Amino acid sequence: MTPGDEHFYAQLGDELEVEQRDKGTWTKALAQSDFDENKARAAYVEMRVEQLKAEARGRAEEVGREAKRRRESLRKSVVVQTEPRRSGNTKSGKPQQKRRGFQRSKRASSPAKSTHDPSVRVARSRP
Repeated sequence: MTPGDEHFYAQLGDELEVEQRDKGTWTKALAQSDFDENKARAAYVEMRVEQLKAEARGRAEEVGREAKRRRESLRKSVVVQTEPRRSGNTKSGKPQQKRRGFQRSKRASSPAKSTHDPSVRVARSRP
């Protein structure tokens, strides 16, 4: 018996008090003890306590999985706000360069290529 098992033995004691035995476990205990009832009781207690521990571990694992699912769901629903970029100086102290207008690709000006290339966009002036 390890520390903390008292709860399982108490639960088993309650089951035995109302004569509520797990039939499969009791039959297995009888078979292992050559149908000696005293030995079978001792074997039944040990087997049933192990079953109760396994059930408790299963419940604890399910609670852990549910908590993890909730954390992940919460993490997905939280919107992370970031500080907007500042114009002007960067961390290095140099001002940021602003791109103006469209830049033409060198391929677009090549005479060997067709003038209708969907990957190249050409800036058009508006009237």
